[in-house]
Amino acid sequence: MERNRERVEARRAQARQREKAITAAVKQYVAAWVAIDACESKRDRDLESFRQQMQQLRARAEEELAGYRAEQAAAAAALRAEGQSDDDVAELLEITPRQARQLISAARSAIQESGPSERGGQATPEAESSSQTTSDSTARSRSDTVPTPGQSANH
Repeated sequence: MERNRERVEARRAQARQREKAITAAVKQYVAAWVAIDACESKRDRDLESFRQQMQQLRARAEEELAGYRAEQAAAAAALRAEGQSDDDVAELLEITPRQARQLISAARSAIQESGPSERGGQATPEAESSSQTTSDSTARSRSDTVPTPGQSANH
């Protein structure tokens, strides 16, 4: 009977050990699950923040590029206003005549969109070059194909 009691007690001790091991494993699993969820949530928040930063950077760059494109268009229009032909403007700027016409057209459109000038609706070369703004979407869209200095006209 003593042996029986010792066996029962040993079995109970083993069962308690197993129960402790099982409980510890379940706790470890749940803790890892919580950590995984927290890590994924942080990752998703960080990625969304980076996406927003990228969008802001792109938007700022596009605004800046639009301003530079508007400046290119104003420069081409100023050359044209000085009596240069489209071919002359193209040669001076090292672009194709088509690109020169696009730039000149973009500058004219920008002037028309900005309203009549002080001279009864006739724009002066100074007004053409000063009317360019960084938010000029017409100049941006029409001059997207115009190369920057140093690029070949075939691009």
